[in-house]
Amino acid sequence: MLALTILGEAENQPYAGKVGVGKTIVTRAHVKQQTIAEVVLDPWQYDCWEKRAAPQRVAFLEQVIATAAGNVQPQGLWEECLQAAESALDPATADPTEGATHYCTVTDGHGHPLWACDDSHLRHPRWHSKQCIAAGITKESWRFGQHVFALTRF
Repeated sequence: MLALTILGEAENQPYAGKVGVGKTIVTRAHVKQQTIAEVVLDPWQYDCWEKRAAPQRVAFLEQVIATAAGNVQPQGLWEECLQAAESALDPATADPTEGATHYCTVTDGHGHPLWACDDSHLRHPRWHSKQCIAAGITKESWRFGQHVFALTRF
């Protein structure tokens, strides 16, 4: 489930970003005292498992399961997601997210990160609002690729 979620959420990210997504899921499971499956299948948490939010991603993951990952392209992507999941589960692997429990994607609509420009016009998850950050409810821990990672009380 962890490798599948990494594939669904971070397939276009570099390896370190995949590990970051995995570490976030593992941390959240630990904090919530849930299994990986319970965390990733919790409603409205991971778009790749939400038919209403991303039906094509869900269909893709269902096909990956049905074909035992035989349809994952480019070659080697599935193996990279498996390796990222193993690294995320290994407590000896450094956590680049510094214990983040959440992450979101922030791009300009063309896949380019928005770190260098004003992103105030974008819709953010509630936990990533400027108000939550200013109030100390959310603390950003790492920005990498198209993802921003954070620790939050939500």
